[in-house]
Amino acid sequence: MTAPEPSQPLASRRRRGWLVGGLLLMAGAAVAVAVGWGWKGRGIDAAAPTSMALATAAWEAVDREDGAAARQAIRSLRERGAVGLAGVVQARLLVARGFSRPALDLLAALPADATAADDADLVRLVHLVRGEAAYRLRLYPLAEQELNAVLAAAPDSVDAHRLLAA
Repeated sequence: MTAPEPSQPLASRRRRGWLVGGLLLMAGAAVAVAVGWGWKGRGIDAAAPTSMALATAAWEAVDREDGAAARQAIRSLRERGAVGLAGVVQARLLVARGFSRPALDLLAALPADATAADDADLVRLVHLVRGEAAYRLRLYPLAEQELNAVLAAAPDSVDAHRLLAA
């Protein structure tokens, strides 16, 4: 019969335990950094191809109640020089949060060149936000007028139909 091998000393087992624990901790930290890095830029794509695409993404962020992403998009739009779109998205964010009167004031304060008639999408969005703000303030004639202007430009606007039907 052979004699059993002597067990490892307690200090060696403890050292190995610390080594394995440290390696697991470093692996977990590496995974956390990788996941955090991947989620870092997930809000609104600031490198969107056009200002209108960025405004559309911001509009969707407001619908998702993601105020941080919408504010980031507003900053990006202002950096690009799209002051009109930034103002419309900011007004939409105000309306969504229940501040309809400041939203109307903000839209009224937009520069005239920001809402020029040559940008039909911008004018449509301005009318849509004004219509929704007026509806929430119970200014129904103004809301109907603004929403009819939206429908004249885009007859398939779901938001305008929804607000007119309400």
